[in-house]
Amino acid sequence: QLMGGLWPPSGDSSLFGDSVAIRGDTTMVGNVQGAEAVVYTLDSDTWTTSTSLLPFGIGDVAVTSEHGFASSIAISDDIALVNCPGIETVFLFTKLYDQESQRYEWENWQILRSSEYAFDTQIMDSGKMKTYLHERGFGTAVAVDGRTVAISAPLSEYFRQSNPTLQEKVYIFSSAPHIQQITLRCDEIPRSGSFRLQLSNYPDGSSNTGISGSIPHDATPDQMKMALEEMSNVEEVEVSFSSTYDGLRPDKHHFTWKVAFVSIFTDTLPLMEPIWGEEPLVLGVSSTFEPHIDVATYATQSSFVEVQVLLEGDTNNRNGFGQSLALSDDSLIVGAPFSGGNPRLSWDFEEGSAVGLTGWKGTGTINWQEQPVFGGEARAPTNLQGRYYIGTENDGVGTLTSDPFSIFGHEIFFLVGGGCDHLDTYVELIVDSYPVLRATGSCREEMDRIVWDVTEYMGRTGQIRIVDASSSEHINVDDIQFSWETPIIGIDESPNAGAAYIFARNCVGSSPHIDATCTWTLQERIVASDKRTGARFGDSVAIDNERGLVILGSPNAPLYDSYHETPTMPGVHQSIKSTAISEDLENYLRSGNTLSPSGGSLRLMDHLVAENRTEGGEHADDEATRNQQLTKGAGAVYVYNRKRCDRTGEKYWNVVEDARMTPPDIHSGDGFGAVVSLDGVSAAIGAPGAHLGGGSAYFFDVSITSIRFRQTEYAVTERDTKVKIFLVRDERYENDITTIGYSTSDLTARGVDEAKYQECIHLEHHLREDCGDYEQTSGTVTFPVGVNEVYFTIGIVDDDTREPNLEYAQLLLHVPGGGPLQGEQYRAKLRIDDK
Repeated sequence: QLMGGLWPPSGDSSLFGDSVAIRGDTTMVGNVQGAEAVVYTLDSDTWTTSTSLLPFGIGDVAVTSEHGFASSIAISDDIALVNCPGIETVFLFTKLYDQESQRYEWENWQILRSSEYAFDTQIMDSGKMKTYLHERGFGTAVAVDGRTVAISAPLSEYFRQSNPTLQEKVYIFSSAPHIQQITLRCDEIPRSGSFRLQLSNYPDGSSNTGISGSIPHDATPDQMKMALEEMSNVEEVEVSFSSTYDGLRPDKHHFTWKVAFVSIFTDTLPLMEPIWGEEPLVLGVSSTFEPHIDVATYATQSSFVEVQVLLEGDTNNRNGFGQSLALSDDSLIVGAPFSGGNPRLSWDFEEGSAVGLTGWKGTGTINWQEQPVFGGEARAPTNLQGRYYIGTENDGVGTLTSDPFSIFGHEIFFLVGGGCDHLDTYVELIVDSYPVLRATGSCREEMDRIVWDVTEYMGRTGQIRIVDASSSEHINVDDIQFSWETPIIGIDESPNAGAAYIFARNCVGSSPHIDATCTWTLQERIVASDKRTGARFGDSVAIDNERGLVILGSPNAPLYDSYHETPTMPGVHQSIKSTAISEDLENYLRSGNTLSPSGGSLRLMDHLVAENRTEGGEHADDEATRNQQLTKGAGAVYVYNRKRCDRTGEKYWNVVEDARMTPPDIHSGDGFGAVVSLDGVSAAIGAPGAHLGGGSAYFFDVSITSIRFRQTEYAVTERDTKVKIFLVRDERYENDITTIGYSTSDLTARGVDEAKYQECIHLEHHLREDCGDYEQTSGTVTFPVGVNEVYFTIGIVDDDTREPNLEYAQLLLHVPGGGPLQGEQYRAKLRIDDK
């Protein structure tokens, strides 16, 4: 629902809206041309101008639009950040209670600059002195959450060229809160009783008094926190607890709670006062000391100070690291849209177990930290190249997946041995997030050389995945090679494809704001599974730490069909009716020694049929080029859900996305994903180029990305008139009501509409010659609260026709009312066998 528009109060508005931030009933809009950040307040469903935030404390420096003031802004509770990268400065404002007006007003608080802020002074020929600021781009992007601030410095182009060894950085600032100490003193351990605390005359100068909930005499930190946050003038606190005993004192027992007022930013804070509760403390009959509660100041609020500098760690310092930022509690995501997203791994595993799996992501119950295996062990396979290889055992299951890499040539070859079941132990090639080729061992330790023809996937993005899903077999893999030269270190294989870096704050101590030492460390570098040159993945980012959810915009990403092939016409597919193909293309339908096509390989056949390639036709280069131009710069948004390791329980992020999302009406040049914002599971996404430059904003419920098919292939015989297709969702979302769309389409099986299906099932079997194989269907299913498994049904046609080829139908999950979700877990196959 459109609630209204916002306009600048005065002056030039040509860059009004270049940045926007919202928190509760406060919205802040950057007006770069006017060098101001305009604050609006929601009052009775109407947004009214509250104030304008302006530069302060910089002497006679005249800030203009060229300095980029308010090109990035952020707001959290009573704190607002406004950048000004042109003078390497960020301005921090706080909202304080004004006694005269008896309302909250925004006040200038602090100027933030990096520890590397510097300038040079040069004496000109005229005798005058001129100052040259070191342009690191400090303040290009800003983010704030509570008492933590992140500010990026991705380096100006001039500074990169003049100082090629410098790295792009993100600076972390933090402010310590007011801390009060509550101590219950008595000579015996109380048996029962409770008390309350009150905070009077806060905010300063007001008559507000907040009274806590009932606090048990032996309150845990969580119980104390819940009671204090019941106060009308307190929002968020952190609590720690300790107890001491000194038998020489009359008050032998001290029970101490330290309370950090995380959400209060005033310079002073009155002390809380104790109130004995409805249940007085009960002590033993030998007690001689009357229980007493003291409240004292433990620490006062500090200004924001720089506490850490974050680096992306890549060798190329032109990644745009920090071009975008998002901060949520203990998680920070940093966009690097100019990165090439180069793979970080070793393909021969010769670095050994210490660093041999850098750039590989392991899942399941296998202890991948013990890989690669040293070849000197007794079970070492023959044909081993070098000293190390990947060798699983028979007592665990899992997958090992490489970083994405660009496919620049015709062949990939490697060694594989061990199990020979193409359903349990295999190596597969994933192209643009879809499995397309598979190979297995030969049920022996000796490794065989496998050669994959990847000609049809040139120009796309691949990953190698090693799978051991068997508790009784294992797999050996070594010496992965390519028929093309991989880029040398420092050279991007896909310039400006983009990447992003997720950092986590790890604290040693019971409370981050009281007694803990905290450090931000890199959790994962993430890239798109379909990375393309110029896509600018990470141009915009958003993160929710509580949900474990990330969304990233890639406004220059091209438009794809449902299997990431360039569409002849966007959104339109051909359908093949047979798997009978020429011998030179059979490799694309094999899984090891078995003809077992996947959805991805069948779609490739579909694409080749459309180009008349299965009969040896020439590739339609002109047509492909034209189609690529039609899909250029459409944009996309990528969704990541944090996972939990089956073996250790630790949380981790996949290197590539769970879902790629686009709206159904997307076109070339829309720039979908230029701006993203996240609130819980609701995502707002901007497409400034949509509607011929008029722009559009889209809203998605991203909780649908937690849903998947229960299995990747469903099998049914023609004798079964119906098949249930089960969907499951992540239990973290079980408190939500979520609706998702589904649909079927032809692969090698042929579907008929509902009317035709109903007609056919009432015919004798021998009369069902033109009745297809199944009932085409689409619709939506809803997960109620507390339910994590639902299903839809598909009708099956039973006839007397002997089918010469494998019959498959495609199953897809959709955004309700929109296009298909693109990602491995959102598609499956239905195999229909003869009786």
